[in-house]
Amino acid sequence: MQSVKVKELPDLDDDFAQLASEFDTVDELRADIADGIGRLKKMEQLYSARDKTVEALIETAAIPAPEGVVRDQVSSQRDAVVD
Repeated sequence: MQSVKVKELPDLDDDFAQLASEFDTVDELRADIADGIGRLKKMEQLYSARDKTVEALIETAAIPAPEGVVRDQVSSQRDAVVD
């Protein structure tokens, strides 16, 4: 072994928050990250509920829908919401 390199990370303080984001304090940065995670979880719940609803409708439909058509429709709806 010739050498050992260790990366030193910057301190997680208000100076870092100002440098790495649009926020003035670490608390503001943390709150924004927590809000973003909360929004993401809500969107995942909405997607799951929508998918379950579509599946239930398909099961109760009088005319069976081809698997490929259903898959494409769900995929296109998901892509439309993400955009």
